[in-house]
Amino acid sequence: MQGLTAHHHATVCHPVRPADITAVHAAAGGVGLLLNQLIKARGGTVIGLVSRPDKVDIAAAGADHVVVSTGDAFVGPVLELTGGEGVHAVFDG
Repeated sequence: MQGLTAHHHATVCHPVRPADITAVHAAAGGVGLLLNQLIKARGGTVIGLVSRPDKVDIAAAGADHVVVSTGDAFVGPVLELTGGEGVHAVFDG
């Protein structure tokens, strides 16, 4: 189910294209890790969002950038990483 969910997100909900910048909530979880890989395989950039510093290394295995945040605290760092442009899609498995 995790693989099907990740695949559905990256190909149906928002078909990731090369150069798309995406934010992935729970990037160190089962769906998140698979989604990171699918987005990268499709040519996208991943900003992985994790809830605790101890999850950074796990998410970093597939994400281009990792942001530790809870609630909406990720907005500022994501805008900074994207030069104020934001992302093309936000995924939360």
